[in-house]
Amino acid sequence: MIALEIGDTITVKINGQTASKRTRNRVKENGPTFVVTKIDSVSLFPHIGQHVNAVLVSSTTTNWTGWFPAEEIVVSRTAA
Repeated sequence: MIALEIGDTITVKINGQTASKRTRNRVKENGPTFVVTKIDSVSLFPHIGQHVNAVLVSSTTTNWTGWFPAEEIVVSRTAA
C-alpha cells in the first residue's frame, strides 16, 4: 500500500486475491473515492490478540465511514 496521510483523498479498488465480501460491498456501495480519517492496527479477534493494519475512511459520495483492512484494498492517491 502507498504511504497515506490523514486527509488524503484516495481511490480504492478491491484486492481480488484477499478482499472479503464485506469489503467488496462497501467499495461498490460507497466508493470508489474516500478520504483517509485514521491509519491504525485494529483488533479482529481481541480475545486471541489478532490485529490487522487498516485504514479508516469516509466516503466522498455517501455518509459512510468505516475501516478497510489494508491487505484487502488497492489504493491510489486522487488528485486534489
